[in-house]
Amino acid sequence: MYTGKHVHLRPLQPAFVMASTGETVTYRELEARSNRLAHLLRNRGLTRLDHYSIFMENNSRYLESCGAGERSGLYYTCVNSYLTAGELAYILTNSQSRILITSKEKLDVAREALGECPHVELCIVADGEGESDRIVGLQAATAGLPQNKTINIKSNEKDSVRMMVALRCSKLITLNNPKLEI
Repeated sequence: MYTGKHVHLRPLQPAFVMASTGETVTYRELEARSNRLAHLLRNRGLTRLDHYSIFMENNSRYLESCGAGERSGLYYTCVNSYLTAGELAYILTNSQSRILITSKEKLDVAREALGECPHVELCIVADGEGESDRIVGLQAATAGLPQNKTINIKSNEKDSVRMMVALRCSKLITLNNPKLEI
């Protein structure tokens, strides 16, 4: 799901709600998360048409993992979370994945599969901590990347502010919000 249009039209509306936990992620949050992950993938050397894989159960980090690839022009393979380490290793090798994104829950299987996949340069634990240079936590790995900045916009209007903002890639968007995150 590409969130670009939705984040500007309805930034605080839920993009999804996790049925099992009730966790709600807004379009703004999903956009920011997938953008940070996309920056990480690019900083690790992935370029258009390169490949990574996602191996995790149904959780709130799954959609941002997909969104990062969509916005970066990358191929990604969503791997069934019930597979064994050997099956995961086969898919990682066959897909020529350079990065694996996994979760804390699936880290043991991923770690075992990585032993058979020397071409996988990095394993990102989306919802947990890292343990080595090859297995890193998403939060720590994206800590040095550019963050969204809040800009206060002054206005004489009482209800809303309408302004055009030129963003990267020369895209123009219309925002109806006195606080703008870019």
